[in-house]
Amino acid sequence: MTAEPLNGRRIGVSQWTTADLFTDVVDAMRQEASLHGVEISPILNAEGDVVRQVEQAEAFLSEGVDGFVILSATSEWDDLVQRAVEAGIYVFTYNVGPTTGATMNIFKRPGGGTALGDAAAKWINDKHDGEADFATLVLKTAPSLRDRSDAMRDAVLTNAPNARLVAEITAPTRSDSVDAVANLLRAHPSVKAVVCWNDETA
Repeated sequence: MTAEPLNGRRIGVSQWTTADLFTDVVDAMRQEASLHGVEISPILNAEGDVVRQVEQAEAFLSEGVDGFVILSATSEWDDLVQRAVEAGIYVFTYNVGPTTGATMNIFKRPGGGTALGDAAAKWINDKHDGEADFATLVLKTAPSLRDRSDAMRDAVLTNAPNARLVAEITAPTRSDSVDAVANLLRAHPSVKAVVCWNDETA
């Protein structure tokens, strides 16, 4: 089977925010696309607004792009993706969980949260004899993110059953995380560990 030529194709991108994680992904896409004569345009920012991101994806359908990428922290894209595929448009999703009909889904499984929770529990057991106050720093705006956050917390409590979860805090960006953790430590000075996984919040 001969691969279809890519030169001259155009791919739109809707990113959840301009946080470093999403910007880095877009920059990598543009670099790779340039090697194959593919144009990455338009690149739109939903500014963390679910409705705006859906509108952007709808616009891709009407503009006749060859494909589009959804870099999101939300879910429930099945209907829009199905309509895009029926129109012959390739759809790629990142971080939204499995999306029916998408050409490719890239999402982070709960196993990563479990592994991190296991490591945190080991540290609490080794350094504090299994007894320490801890907090989690998470993002739960999509099912895949929520599952990984919960798996991380559960792994700590399972493997260090005498550890105490004193708070779960949420922050969408690195700068927000700095403030959130500072406030956490002021409110709970006994905290010995803050367990976090998300690229941006971490």
